[in-house]
Amino acid sequence: MTQRRCGVPDKAKKFLKIFRAYACFSQPRDWQLIAAFGTDRAVTSRHSGELVEHKQEMNVSISRKPVATRKAMLSLSTATVLLASASLAAAGESYGFIKTDVAPLVPLEIRIKKIDGNMSMRNDSLSIPIQYEAGYKGTQSWLEKIDLRVEHISKGNGEYYQLRQNLSADGKDKVWGTTNITLNRGQIEPMEKYGKEQCGSHTGNQDKRINTVMPLVMHVSYYDNASIHKFTKSTLVPVAIICEPDRPSNPAKLLQVKLGTTAQQCHKPIALVAHFVVTLPANYAFKLQRDDGAAQDATIFPAQKDGPVYRGQWGKSYTFNASEVRKYRIVSEKFEPLTDWVTISVQCPVSEQPRPNNNFANPPRQPLPQTNARPVNQRVPVAPPPRAPRHLQNLKK
Repeated sequence: MTQRRCGVPDKAKKFLKIFRAYACFSQPRDWQLIAAFGTDRAVTSRHSGELVEHKQEMNVSISRKPVATRKAMLSLSTATVLLASASLAAAGESYGFIKTDVAPLVPLEIRIKKIDGNMSMRNDSLSIPIQYEAGYKGTQSWLEKIDLRVEHISKGNGEYYQLRQNLSADGKDKVWGTTNITLNRGQIEPMEKYGKEQCGSHTGNQDKRINTVMPLVMHVSYYDNASIHKFTKSTLVPVAIICEPDRPSNPAKLLQVKLGTTAQQCHKPIALVAHFVVTLPANYAFKLQRDDGAAQDATIFPAQKDGPVYRGQWGKSYTFNASEVRKYRIVSEKFEPLTDWVTISVQCPVSEQPRPNNNFANPPRQPLPQTNARPVNQRVPVAPPPRAPRHLQNLKK
């Protein structure tokens, strides 16, 4: 073979110096194989097998060369095999984990609102408590950065969240910690897409809850022998998708309230009825106020469509067992009048004693006062005349 000077990789030089071999061979694959072991990639069995096989070829050709040439060639072939062994031993190992402290029974909530049929995520962000650890074992290795990303199997990936950056400045090969991360809308976008898909068919006036999980992947970038690589670890975060009922873009308004009563008679139920007219079906809160200042909280959900408006009716029944005059009206939660006063006037006969009554209509009344007047057409008992003493009775006989 022809000897010539050529560039030698740094890792090969220390082996070549030991055996005093500085020659290059005319076959290009010899140095290509040696140079391959100078990279960060792990040596495969194929590379090692090629070197061993090539050493055997070299031994055959070396036997035909002069003594000085044979020594140099044998030294170089031995150095080549040593390079393969050293590169195999230099292969590193990644390790680490990421987990969340969110309990499955108390998952994070992602609320999907629906306005006029159009859905969007109500959350602007999502806070997640996590624990993590990341490291790489190699001969010449250190970490570079750690990023997090939501990666949904069918809805794609969100934007990266930068957990740790510029780790190579400190030359660290292992980091760990416990922290709360806050993901923005772009970073949890896959879960918004999933929520919209699940909430699309939701109807009704109540929230719908869907328990699921959010895949969170940790991407760890590291250097090994001056070449950058990456490995990943993942966890599942318990999440509840809350589908809100469809709401109109214009808020519901109260247009009209009317209050009235049924027939007013003593000892018989009297219904106090309020009629509501609103723009949209929704829960409306109000108060029933009495003229002595007492008030009761109440709600109504008008759902009867009547052209462009909706109607609803609310009522309460009272029984008066004594003569009474009361006034009622409907007011808002802030006691703003919504109707005029409606009077209930009941006249019960004076001769009738009041019956027990503890409802909102009227408190129990005191019994009618007793008088000395004698009732009409009532017989007055006559006392018998006084009897004479016993000794005088015998004289009469």
